[in-house]
Amino acid sequence: MTQYTTVRVTIETRDQLRALAEASGQSMSTVLREAVDRLRRDRFLREVAASYAALREDPSAAAELDAEYHSWESTVGDGLSAEPPPDQPDEGPGAGRPLQGS
Repeated sequence: MTQYTTVRVTIETRDQLRALAEASGQSMSTVLREAVDRLRRDRFLREVAASYAALREDPSAAAELDAEYHSWESTVGDGLSAEPPPDQPDEGPGAGRPLQGS
């Protein structure tokens, strides 16, 4: 069973939350949960990026990471086509642009 609690927010924040909920057809609770999840993910990714930046400042650690990246490059020899399957959109360079002559 889901439990709930009350969170105090400013009237301005409540109004913005309500507008977002109405525009998306979702409940205010759902919009708030999505916002919190996005903030959590964004912070996590910023921490990961900062950690990689710090790692790159150590030449030895950076060399080890590069060696690991290069070792993974050999795994792409799986014989599969680089082209996306017909039922999948191409998300590579130029994706979404019309074909020449279209």
